[in-house]
Formats: sequence, structure tokens, C-alpha cells
Amino acid sequence: MSDGRLDRILSGLAPDDAAYLSSLVEPPWKQRARRLERRDVTVVVAAGGLGEVAPARQARALERALARYLASAWHTYRLIGPLQENLALYRLAVLNDGRGLGWRRIVDILALHPMPPPLQKSPE
Repeated sequence: MSDGRLDRILSGLAPDDAAYLSSLVEPPWKQRARRLERRDVTVVVAAGGLGEVAPARQARALERALARYLASAWHTYRLIGPLQENLALYRLAVLNDGRGLGWRRIVDILALHPMPPPLQKSPE
């Protein structure tokens, strides 16, 4: 099956179904590449929610938040599912196999996937 056709099929499925199907038909290197791409997008979203401006400060804050989450809540929530307020950290923990990320790696990810600027309200 061509990559384009498989990508179209997977994009039309729910994330869990797409992950399951891709695990059956894709080679391991492609599965890992997809997982890391999803992880990187989650890092950008999670870092953007921290309110820091400088990428290094965002990265350090996210590294600390993820480390705290993995040390305390992860062991429970990986069995029962995430709470809404910890959803980004939960997804990041799942996509990174329950391991933390160093702040330098987070800075690299933020440099590769810049966050779009916030929308400005139009003056009325």
C-alpha cells in the first residue's frame, strides 16, 4: 500500500484506531517517526500553555512540570485515563513512553516546530 493512501486512511480514523492500524501495517521506523511527530506537537502545545515567552524558560518549566507529573500522577492516570487539567502532560507521557524530556531537547523541539503567534483581537 502506498504511503499516501495509508496516510489518507489513517487520517480519517480516530487516533486510537489509527495507532492500532498503523502498528499492524507500518514498519517500526515509520511508527516511531509518527509517534515522535505527535510528541513534538504535544510539546509545543504544552509549552505554549505555560505562559513563558522565552523558549528556554518554556522548556525548563515544561521539564519541571512533566517530571512532577511522571513522579506523582502518571502511575495512576496511565491506568484510568487523564484528567482534563493534565491532558497535555498525560499525552506527552504516553507519547514519550513514560519518560521525561530534558529542557535542551524541548528547546530543540520548539525550534523545529514554532508555535504560531496568538490571535490578536481586532479593535472595535
